[in-house]
Amino acid sequence: MKFSYNWIHELVDGLDVPAAEIGRLITLKTAECEGVEAHGAMLDDVCVARVLTAEKVEGTHLTLTTVDTGRYGVKQVICGAPNCRAGMLTAYWPLGKKKVRGVESDGMLSSAVELGISNEGDGILEFWRRARDVHRWTPPRHHRRNRQQVAHPPARPVGPLRHGARSLRHHRAAAEGPR
Repeated sequence: MKFSYNWIHELVDGLDVPAAEIGRLITLKTAECEGVEAHGAMLDDVCVARVLTAEKVEGTHLTLTTVDTGRYGVKQVICGAPNCRAGMLTAYWPLGKKKVRGVESDGMLSSAVELGISNEGDGILEFWRRARDVHRWTPPRHHRRNRQQVAHPPARPVGPLRHGARSLRHHRAAAEGPR
């Protein structure tokens, strides 16, 4: 089970405690919190790229591409997705240079799953709209807004977590005491 800091912030009036502290309070007062993670932070580095060339790497399923990222310049990227082809617009993630099957790849063409914005995807993201200025793209507004901290309580919650948001709100308020 996961829930967001933003969700708890909406349920509890006057919440001014950082996400890491909420995780500690959950562990101390209700049930073990397995961790707090930033969700969606990597989208700051992602940009739209136009695939200029796409050539199959002989003897593999990989494609050697040249992509124009705008923000990061022209890059050579190895991609394993079946839908990668010249002319398409996709998401580029600058992860640094790495060797893939002996060929240098500078970054990654990403799927929605890899970017954490969807649980489904059978290839890299493909943007269907023809953008005049591809390089001014930013992540969709709802993805920028959803950058948040996510708490990880145990898989089988005990105590107030098993009773839902209302119980969590009351137990958290009791743990902090009167204001």
